[in-house]
Amino acid sequence: KMEHPAREITVSLPLREPEAFTKKENLEKLEDLLFWATGTNWIFLFKPHSKKLRFSEKTRDPIQFPIQETEVALWSGGLDALAGLYHRSKELPKKEFTLLGSGSNDSMFGKQKTIRDALPKRLKDKTKLFRIPIRFSGIDEINKNFFMRSRGVVFALIGSAMAILQGQSNLYIYENGIGAFNLPYSESSIGLDHSRSVHPITLNKVSVFVSNLLKKKFEIINPFLYSTKTEMLEYLYLDKQLDLINKSMSCDKPHRENIVQCGYCSSCILRRLSVYNAKFNDSSKYKIMDLKSAPKKKKKYFEHMNYQVSRIKKALDSQNTIELKWEAFSKLFPDLDEVIDLKYEIGKEDTSETKRRILKIYENHIKEWKAFYASI
Repeated sequence: KMEHPAREITVSLPLREPEAFTKKENLEKLEDLLFWATGTNWIFLFKPHSKKLRFSEKTRDPIQFPIQETEVALWSGGLDALAGLYHRSKELPKKEFTLLGSGSNDSMFGKQKTIRDALPKRLKDKTKLFRIPIRFSGIDEINKNFFMRSRGVVFALIGSAMAILQGQSNLYIYENGIGAFNLPYSESSIGLDHSRSVHPITLNKVSVFVSNLLKKKFEIINPFLYSTKTEMLEYLYLDKQLDLINKSMSCDKPHRENIVQCGYCSSCILRRLSVYNAKFNDSSKYKIMDLKSAPKKKKKYFEHMNYQVSRIKKALDSQNTIELKWEAFSKLFPDLDEVIDLKYEIGKEDTSETKRRILKIYENHIKEWKAFYASI
């Protein structure tokens, strides 16, 4: 029982064919998805769109994509997307890739193109890049919520539409397991930045919602759910692609200055940790280089991440079997038991094996954090 009721947002949205969205089952799944992702109650009022035609409907030749075998993946301009694409291309050398960038930030749009253009020719020739901007008007005077917890859902839905237009039944999202689970640092750390954008439960809820709309199976897949960010960098390290890594950006709060990445947000710290453990000489520039002596306000993420690692290590070290380790671990983070149930339900994954794989990435994360901490 919640002591304080969740916020409520009502959205009135005109659609060309609102009937599919007003079906009780689809509407409930959409509202459930957004409550899980944002902690807010969403009420949708779908109504028929006016007779005014959209641009795509005015053209004589509607936008169509050739249906071919391709892996459609979200392309953010970040290090995970780059490392994931590079890793997948090495593992699947004959695979073609369709990359989809989206968002409202023009500099990130530029970054998405810059990184794709900088790919080795053998990989660049196997990729197509599409970018779909999100534009807002008349919002300058409106107070903004900078957590943007629904952003990941929006990107996943846009990516799903792109995959469907390409004739595919899967959308791929490349994200390391530590970032995907994005465990809270402590019970009191709500509000730091614990987005569920690419959490396995979020991706499954989007998959189910889209499948219901299409009336056929559609799935969003994260091939790196059981990998650390360091492990995702393996092939980039073997091919000595440091310059390519330096073109990517991981910062949650980029600056509009020569040095763009802050260096102290959780995404920057996870990037720095992984690049160090992958044995790269990290030459990326950060506003704050020395995390241990950073101003108190700018050191909070570092301290919270260090505290989280110490809590997990203490829990895991106190037990000597997978089941007992899992019991101690999931007591700290109860949502993880839902992931175990989900993985069994949708893929019949052996529950003991799923627990072992999740525990393994956090054991590796602890080792990587210890090495990184010592280095600074």
